[in-house]
Amino acid sequence: MTDDPRFSRIRALAFDLAGIELGDSHRELIARRCDRFAGGGVDIEALLDAVERGEAEAIERLIGLLTTRHTSFFRNPR
Repeated sequence: MTDDPRFSRIRALAFDLAGIELGDSHRELIARRCDRFAGGGVDIEALLDAVERGEAEAIERLIGLLTTRHTSFFRNPR
């Protein structure tokens, strides 16, 4: 995914929409997540097009692709 225009596009959208900074070290992680979504029948390019059009559902889906939902932060009182 080196010099991948898709990664550059995702990086810009992530920052503009959610303030998420994706460094070069995130390339492989994003590539794997895109592959997983594509394996589930999601057309990544169509998703990015919809995000750029401002479609709320697509934006939510992209943010879901980029973020990890599991955290133990503040789950235990200790």
